[in-house]
Amino acid sequence: MPRIGPGNRLNSHDRLITTPSTERPDMGLPVASRPTKENTFMGSRHYVGVLGPHGTYRALYRQWGNHPVIEIPLLRADWQDHDRDMAGLLAVYDLTVDGRADSPEIYHGHLDEPTDDMEGLYLIDLDHAGIGFYVPDRARNWRLYSRHLLDGSDDLFTLDGSTIRCTTCAAVDEVRFSTAHTATGSGLDAVVTCTHCGCAETTTPAFTRHRTTGPGKR
Repeated sequence: MPRIGPGNRLNSHDRLITTPSTERPDMGLPVASRPTKENTFMGSRHYVGVLGPHGTYRALYRQWGNHPVIEIPLLRADWQDHDRDMAGLLAVYDLTVDGRADSPEIYHGHLDEPTDDMEGLYLIDLDHAGIGFYVPDRARNWRLYSRHLLDGSDDLFTLDGSTIRCTTCAAVDEVRFSTAHTATGSGLDAVVTCTHCGCAETTTPAFTRHRTTGPGKR
């Protein structure tokens, strides 16, 4: 699947993403519960990299970023193309597992640092074979947006590069992304909720997943 470039729009995503009201309208992510085509995240500067200890990361700069509905399937395809070998996946992005042979173009940063003019950050979790996606908040600090396993065969919500589908009720692009503090207070859980049937999938910082069923159509 080709990467989304400048000037393209994800026309089917009028109702795709719900984010906390603290998100910036100018970073491509919606500020309301029903975003419009004009503020869907795509075609923005972002990093793809590796999460390190204590909030550090190493990442490759990319000029034209994609929304997770597109980028996550592409990362999963790279993962499968390399027989689920982490070193092979990282080599696609000029990265190495231990960082010793990274490309000189690799940026080294910390999640607590200002995002500057970056609009998205995909970080691969080496320990759990997962991906965390981060976006800037109003203060231009990185904020967790969603988490995804590289092996998405058992997802409650399937991402196919153009839509997100609930496997419980088959609703398409009827989802809300949010975060919540973990039960232990050790970080943030990433939550995806179907606004049609109310079912939800919560992914913890350790990439364990919990599912709840909803009351039905809302």
